[in-house]
Amino acid sequence: MTTDDTPETGPGPDAERETGSGPGIEAKNDGRTEPPNGGDEESAGDGEVERANDGEAERANDDEVERASDDEGSAGGGEGESASDDETPATSDRESDDSRSLVAVLSYALRIAWKLLVLLGKVTLAGTRLVAAVVRDDGNQRRARRWFLLEGNRWTLVAAMVATIFVGSLTLGLTNVIGVRESSFVTTMFSTIIAGLFSFIPLVIAVNQLTVSRLFGTPDHLRDRVDSVHEFRRRIESMSADVDVSPTDPAAFLVVIARAMRDRATALRTVAEEADDEAVREDLEAYAAGVSEQADRVTENLRGSDPGVFGVLLPVMNENYSRRFTAARRLRVRAGPLPETADELLEDLQSVFVSIDVTRQYFKIIYLQQELARLSRLLAYSGTTAFLTSTLVVMIYASGYPPAVSETALLVVVALSLAVAFSPLAILFAFVIRVATVVKRTSAPGAFTPKGERPTHAR
Repeated sequence: MTTDDTPETGPGPDAERETGSGPGIEAKNDGRTEPPNGGDEESAGDGEVERANDGEAERANDDEVERASDDEGSAGGGEGESASDDETPATSDRESDDSRSLVAVLSYALRIAWKLLVLLGKVTLAGTRLVAAVVRDDGNQRRARRWFLLEGNRWTLVAAMVATIFVGSLTLGLTNVIGVRESSFVTTMFSTIIAGLFSFIPLVIAVNQLTVSRLFGTPDHLRDRVDSVHEFRRRIESMSADVDVSPTDPAAFLVVIARAMRDRATALRTVAEEADDEAVREDLEAYAAGVSEQADRVTENLRGSDPGVFGVLLPVMNENYSRRFTAARRLRVRAGPLPETADELLEDLQSVFVSIDVTRQYFKIIYLQQELARLSRLLAYSGTTAFLTSTLVVMIYASGYPPAVSETALLVVVALSLAVAFSPLAILFAFVIRVATVVKRTSAPGAFTPKGERPTHAR
């Protein structure tokens, strides 16, 4: 068949024109219109290309901006570095000047401090040497011991000891060495003090027994004692030419004895000039001078005053009358003749020395009775006060630390209570050392002086 044998041919020119797929048409479309499907793809591709080109342009612009800023920064950095390089020497110079000034100030301060330390050391050394010289001086040591043992006011010693306890405990509390917040410690301490205070009860009873022991006796015994006192007074009156009735005041009575001793010493010095032997005359004059000086010392200490029994006892307590008595005996029995009047005067002086020694012992007994009675009363007063104060502190701490009271105020209360609790012991110490010293001195009346009865600091 004709149709079957005809060869297939491609589309003709007309078909290409209809379809628009020819080369010329494609070229025109590139310039004017886009095909429906292929144009979309190409436009999408062109958009991507444009966006890529825009990104590259932006990145290029950013790179240029960064390079410009880097160039400006490098230029500015160069200028800053050059400026900092210019400022660095000035800053280092100022720092070096400041450091040199600081070193100079420190060195000057160290030199001043060293000079002050050297000066302080010299002053301390000089003060230490001065104190050591004063302490080592025998006269100062004797005066200090005599004041502490005899002459010093007992209440001054008591106040000093109590004040030391108060200040010491307060200082330890403020430095937290001891704490008032420890209720168990405070209650235990004051409970122990309360238990110890009960030991003062038998002590007071014993002191009172010593005081009243001499008051006991039968009427005949008491009468004998009174008669012996009157006989002694008449003996003293017979020794004094200008005294008919001896005074009852202890100080005035002792002055009468001292005048009798001085009158006989003055008479002995006058009689000594009649001695043929020069050695005897010199010995009598020296002895009379010593006795007169002793009598004047006693009279001067008691004149114009109204002292108590201890004030009367103190001037004669350290006088060694036994040595004077023995010296008078030695002058009477020595080889060589003595004027008869001188022998009688020496005998009278021996009697005067015995009388003044007896008077001293009698006044000492009176003083001990009064002092022990006073001590027992003071122990009773101070012991009761200390007991009540300690009990109050224990009651304050009974339930622990009191929260309503500040620590400083409570510390002051505890320190003060401790000082009050210590006061009985301070009173006992201050008064007993003087009583013991008085008992030790002149413990053996008469012509004997035991070793230690008149120590060096009592002279």
